[in-house]
Amino acid sequence: MCSSDLAYTNLGILLIDRPADRAAGIESLLTATKLSPNFAPAFANLASAYAETDRLPEAVDAYQAAARADPGSAQILANLGHALIRSNRSAEAVDALRRSLAIDPYASESHQMLGMALANLGHQQEAIDEFHDALALDPDNARLLSNLGVAQAAFGHFPEAIESLEHALRLDPENPTTHNRLGAAYAQSKDFPHAVVHFQEAVRLQPDYLTAYTNLANALTLANRRDEAIAVVRSAIERAHALGNQQAAHNLESALRSYQADK
Repeated sequence: MCSSDLAYTNLGILLIDRPADRAAGIESLLTATKLSPNFAPAFANLASAYAETDRLPEAVDAYQAAARADPGSAQILANLGHALIRSNRSAEAVDALRRSLAIDPYASESHQMLGMALANLGHQQEAIDEFHDALALDPDNARLLSNLGVAQAAFGHFPEAIESLEHALRLDPENPTTHNRLGAAYAQSKDFPHAVVHFQEAVRLQPDYLTAYTNLANALTLANRRDEAIAVVRSAIERAHALGNQQAAHNLESALRSYQADK
């Protein structure tokens, strides 16, 4: 490392925090990596800038370079794992996150991300174990409880999933994603009245949540409330058109015709 690569890194860190200057910040960090190809902070901050702008392949490459330069950094490996999950490369994410946890086994966020990657690969019991490890370290993390509930439901453990998701909502009652997930868990348990309540809440909290509209219509139909289901689908179609999501609107219109035909 030399003084100039540190200067370029510090300048890059300063610039990437300003949206208008982010491109210049990335160029400064790139210059730092060229001056010192083994300077982990330059690669790590460059990767973060790429990740924040959804340039995920470049983010992964930069995090991998940072990890090669500083293989003992649990945080760099954890960030690499997160970027790999976002890139739908969960098998590689599992490897990075296990390496991170070997260095820092008390990182709740890394346990949670490892659970997410394992769940993506269909390894639900291992995912549940990781979520429980994370909860032991951070018991009041609503997002973690919500993710645990999803994994439990995928494994067919619906009572446990409902308990986890209810707990998550006690901590974060205004979360539309968790309401939708809880509605799905109730629906899978054939408890359609409770499912309807939570899907309705998801839609109330996030009026453009098209998935929740579809789930609500299905739950209403299964609860023998078809007229209400039709009204929900019509509202969802209007939302989809307003959002410019023509594919969703087309799918919802097909669903509406099916509901009307079965009426």
